[in-house]
Amino acid sequence: MAASRADIEQSLQRMQAVMAHAPVGIAFINEGRIKLASSHLKSMLGYEPGELVCRWEALVAPEVSSEALRAAATAAYESGQNFETELPLRRRDGSMLWARLYGAAVQGARGCRIWIATDATEVRRQREDLQWTASHDPLTELVNRREFERRLGQLVADRRRHEAACALFIDLDHFKQVNDLKGHAAGDDILKKMAQVLRTCVRSGDTVCRLGGDEFAVLLPACNLDRGLLIAEQMRSGIASEGVSDGDTAPGVTASIGVVEIDIRLMEFRFRLSYGVGPASIKTDVAQFHRPMAPPAL
Repeated sequence: MAASRADIEQSLQRMQAVMAHAPVGIAFINEGRIKLASSHLKSMLGYEPGELVCRWEALVAPEVSSEALRAAATAAYESGQNFETELPLRRRDGSMLWARLYGAAVQGARGCRIWIATDATEVRRQREDLQWTASHDPLTELVNRREFERRLGQLVADRRRHEAACALFIDLDHFKQVNDLKGHAAGDDILKKMAQVLRTCVRSGDTVCRLGGDEFAVLLPACNLDRGLLIAEQMRSGIASEGVSDGDTAPGVTASIGVVEIDIRLMEFRFRLSYGVGPASIKTDVAQFHRPMAPPAL
């Protein structure tokens, strides 16, 4: 018995040495409670020595479901696998950090787990920056053509949606003349200004895109054709107001806007093209047609 107790004490000393010097966060958890925590984990979460003794759920950000996290980890352990995830943790001062967690069940010790945590905040920020760069136009900070097409395809392919949607396609009129006369810097300023006009006319769940050059597009989920035309008129009017000529040889920038209704139920497009050059109103319907849409791939 004495030898067994000595072995246990030696094991604990080794564990404490690892906890003190490991360059990653480590937690030994028994029946849901943190029994031992490494110095690095305490420092990472802003705790003093001896403070980090609590249930592990207390460290998880409120928006994360502890039940779902526990179920996923248990499923991994029961299948003989380690558990790995990325999630926000709550620091002692209430701030959040993103951590990469690796969990493993301790063999022969029911209810015992070892968690290894690394700070993933910077890695996540870099990944999000790369994703943003790949999906957005750097000048206007609108989504780019590729991201617009992805969202449009996602909307069309989702057969569970029963409401109509609209897509608006916008060309800036006279932009080339202004750009040629005043220079690219002035042209860039106009593009950024027009992008802001479009943003002010849409809801938070809508998509505003710069397709390229002086061409823009807007995706409006849960929007019928009549509503789409009203929004297009707001955009046309706003662009005309912001694009007024300053009195020199450069003309004022206006817009031509095409409005497409995407009816998921009928699997068809309805299209209206309206010109907004000068005083003309977008309510002037130039053309309307119906054509079947190809069914989305299953």
